[in-house]
Amino acid sequence: MYTKPVNWLTIGDVLAEDIIIDHEVIFTAGTVITLNKILKLQSLEIAYVKVSSTPFATANYQKQTIIFSDLIAQDFYNFLIKNNKNQRYSILLKDNEDFQFVTNHALLNMNESVVNLLSALKSWDNCSYKHVLDVFVIAAQWMRYLGMTVSADDCYGLLLHDIGKIKVPRSILIKNQSLTNEEYEYIKMHTENGDCILKSLNFPNIVCDMAKFHHVRFNGTGYPKTYPEVLDIRIKMLMIVDVFSALTLDRPYRKAYSFEDGLDILKMEADGFDKDLLQQFINFIKYKMEKIPQR
Repeated sequence: MYTKPVNWLTIGDVLAEDIIIDHEVIFTAGTVITLNKILKLQSLEIAYVKVSSTPFATANYQKQTIIFSDLIAQDFYNFLIKNNKNQRYSILLKDNEDFQFVTNHALLNMNESVVNLLSALKSWDNCSYKHVLDVFVIAAQWMRYLGMTVSADDCYGLLLHDIGKIKVPRSILIKNQSLTNEEYEYIKMHTENGDCILKSLNFPNIVCDMAKFHHVRFNGTGYPKTYPEVLDIRIKMLMIVDVFSALTLDRPYRKAYSFEDGLDILKMEADGFDKDLLQQFINFIKYKMEKIPQR
């Protein structure tokens, strides 16, 4: 059984699980995919489904996975090059060693599930897709700066922390105006949805927790409600990097802040984060901007 983005379904794929919306069964497990069924799934804004590993479907799936991997790898490389030209990663990736460190860790951990989920996110909301790549680049470099090992689970958690957004209506994600209270509640659900998606695919607990808890805040203003002090250090780091990346990348509703302004905003919101980690992150970014000596 495999998870597959709806946009990459092929005629002859076989559904491995029922498709249920609002307690109504749309398609049952064992349904053979046709063009009309693909169009139906797209019209319902279903981002991905689970398909059976029948011989015919598996052959097609493996072929598609190779295409996915090539596309995601090329996307990631182009993303780094484009931002380097815009001076973003000329700050974060100062030399070829930095560049190789980031690309090697990303591409070596692009397993089947990660590739499929990133493909689904890219097709659903390109802004969120670029954001998770950016979070990975910043966080992996920060971990390296602190002398931490960047494990496969770290890579999965960073790249997939926003995967729950494929369950958020696209119209909300691309909205260029203030969200209504109801729309904001939809956005908040992406953390729980991400946790559910990753658990269903048997990702390790830390990966699921990075999706679930990266919007928790130490001052109690975040979500879902929990005790931030007991969370893994990687989640506490992700809280900071997630905000910094969101601030310093273009969003549908505003242009990107500069690195300096992004740090200033983090300082103003300091009570929401682990204070020691926040200072270490500020030191890291300033070091990358050549404003303080290497630690």
